[in-house]
Amino acid sequence: MSRIEEFPISEKLGKEFIEKNKKKWKEKENTKEYIYINLSMVRMQVSWIIPKLVYAKGIEEETGAKPVVLLWRENKLLESFFESFGVDYIAIDSLIKKDFGAFIIALTKTLGLCLRGGDGENIKKIRMCDFNVGMYIYEDILRTSELSTIKKVQNKICIKKCMHILWAAYGLYHLCKKQKPLIAVADDLAYHEGVFIKIFKKCGAKIYASSFIAEEEVILDTEYNIERRMLRSNRKICSKLDSVPENALAWTDQYLEEKFHGNAGKELDRGAFKDKITLSRKEVQQKLGLDVTKKNVVIMAHTFTDAVFNYGDYYFRDYYDWVEKTLAIASQEKSVNWILKPHPTRSAYNEEKDSIENLFEKYRQKNMYLLSDDVSAESIRFIADVIITIGGSAGGEFACFGI
Repeated sequence: MSRIEEFPISEKLGKEFIEKNKKKWKEKENTKEYIYINLSMVRMQVSWIIPKLVYAKGIEEETGAKPVVLLWRENKLLESFFESFGVDYIAIDSLIKKDFGAFIIALTKTLGLCLRGGDGENIKKIRMCDFNVGMYIYEDILRTSELSTIKKVQNKICIKKCMHILWAAYGLYHLCKKQKPLIAVADDLAYHEGVFIKIFKKCGAKIYASSFIAEEEVILDTEYNIERRMLRSNRKICSKLDSVPENALAWTDQYLEEKFHGNAGKELDRGAFKDKITLSRKEVQQKLGLDVTKKNVVIMAHTFTDAVFNYGDYYFRDYYDWVEKTLAIASQEKSVNWILKPHPTRSAYNEEKDSIENLFEKYRQKNMYLLSDDVSAESIRFIADVIITIGGSAGGEFACFGI
């Protein structure tokens, strides 16, 4: 891993922007409170970071608090880039190297985890102060490593990442005790950023999310649990179901058609559907050799490493564990065709390429089939009698087609 923060911009262009941008912002006398802009989960492209900086400058205008950027490593060009907005800059890795107390606490907790052993459930139980941080650490490990699940705590990846995130978390907590956060601007609500959000809230800050999805206040309950956007959206939609006008149904059909052809939704979703093969029921029967006398049950796998606890904790260790246990049950049931469909965006989430294929081969029976990545998920609407899933949009989307 590079010890310099990546910033994919030419030095010439960066310096030209910096010189011009300096003239846009006036010097301000700030209070002793701070606006922390957490960029530790953000790609350092200017299109991602400028909106957050401008958003924080607007908060500064209203509150008089001082904006400070947080990210992992140092980069002189990035430092000058932030300074051109009148924003300070803290590299977390440099900060925690000076915090021996944070190191000792993190080391103690990590050693305790190693002594307890077990699987990923023990990571999920890690706490700091008076709140849980383990679920976010677990997510971060999956998102930033080749692991698709954590079957054993005592391995190099888990130990190293638990230690690093806890060291950073306690270092940030000690910083916030000295430099009081009034506002924290977050991007994602998962992974290690979820840990940082809880720390900011514990230290009295209001939390706002600024991303391509929305700019909004992040809600935390009395146990510092973050209410993720998906849950809030689901509740809002359910409260308005009775008032949905008839013409909205036609719009929904059109949107789903566009999404399945890669022409709607986020860029990531478009890439998942575009240029894929759409097959009819008969074509799938021929391609896979299905028993035409049996019903088709499609198991829609979620991405193994994408914000695993987006819907909170559940009865399975993670998404991988759910797929494995579901396939184990399917292998005992002979009365239907079981069709496993990997998630169309799995390659974008650092998921080990053949992990789901290996799982499938482990439990495979004559009535179990794997639908390859080159087949569009749109085909599911033509072949599925039943869909089984743990999360994501498939449950709602294919219900619209009467499945």
